[in-house]
Amino acid sequence: MGKWHWGKAAKEIAAENGVKYKKFEAILTSPTASCLDLGKGIYSYREGGLYAVVNLEKRVILSAGIDMSAEALDGWYVSTRALRQCRELKVTPGNVIASMEDADAFPAEKGRTLYRGLFDVLVHEGKNRIVSVGTSKSLNYKILRQPTISKSSGGTPVGSMPQHVNDLLARARRAGFAVSKSGTGHHKIWKSGTPGLGKSVTIPSTSSDWRGMMNNIMEIRSAFGVDLRRF
Repeated sequence: MGKWHWGKAAKEIAAENGVKYKKFEAILTSPTASCLDLGKGIYSYREGGLYAVVNLEKRVILSAGIDMSAEALDGWYVSTRALRQCRELKVTPGNVIASMEDADAFPAEKGRTLYRGLFDVLVHEGKNRIVSVGTSKSLNYKILRQPTISKSSGGTPVGSMPQHVNDLLARARRAGFAVSKSGTGHHKIWKSGTPGLGKSVTIPSTSSDWRGMMNNIMEIRSAFGVDLRRF
């Protein structure tokens, strides 16, 4: 296969994002990259948080950069500051978002959450917005005080995400809430501590993916003012 030629605009965008040409060119031969025919011999390739638009016949790369599509970002919005920080760290926003799945989550002030794992990621859950990104344990942001729960008492590490629905329900009970099961098979968490009394939040009985579990956490936090990642 012949050599690729880089157009001026593509060179400028690649340089701005701090990504080497070889990484973009690798997408064009990857068997797992998504490819979209844009017409007139122009194709768009996407993989690993990057994209490249090419003229296959002339073997010219017309544009190349960070993939900021909703699909690549899993529904998150990335602030200008966070995008700049990703460029400085030479990592794509998509890879930063993927790292959050294995990170510990710490409730922080102003309704935000700090994820600490491969990277530090500060997010605003309510707006699905990535606020800031840094290397591990580099972001200095006020974490809300939380009770320390030892594993011997049946607790979980402070700030950790529930692993499944039963884990979430166990945390709700430790927080003093009541848990019941509805006729549809879904669970209900009651703020009053008594089933059927006062305000409740419905939790689907089926096991959730990471985003579904986060939605449950945020709904309970909004309704009851308690973050179950603390229990």
